Amino acid sequence: MTRRARPEPIRSTQARSRAARQSAAPRAPPRWLHHRPGRPLLLPNAWDHASAAALAAEGHPAIGTTSLGVAAAAGLPDGAAATRTETVRLARRLGRDGFLLSVDVESGFSDDPDEVAALAVELARAGVVGINWRAAGRTARWRRRPSTRRRSRR
Repeated sequence: MTRRARPEPIRSTQARSRAARQSAAPRAPPRWLHHRPGRPLLLPNAWDHASAAALAAEGHPAIGTTSLGVAAAAGLPDGAAATRTETVRLARRLGRDGFLLSVDVESGFSDDPDEVAALAVELARAGVVGINWRAAGRTARWRRRPSTRRRSRR
């Protein structure tokens, strides 16, 4: 049986990530991570700190969280906005590790756009560089209103 070669770890990213975490400014994901011919960006999803550490040890420069995983690990339902506290707690722990972090925030854990924006700021301060957000089921406050410029063209 032939073994598949494991992707080569990108150690320079990990070193850069550690240095970036030491600065006060939020980090941005490096553009080169998305533009590597023949090496697509793989974003594995962690359920908890242990699974994130295992993925990082395999050399993944970026790791995401999954709302289902966070909910299951906490014994809570997924998609019911019940895991905000656990999601933020996990992001704070993972945001200190040596990889880029993207967090699944279901639909923002609120119907209030200001609360969702405050959550995004809180996650950025924790070291998160990406947020996966689903707008499904949002109230009328979230619907895009036609702009005046759009109306004038009609």
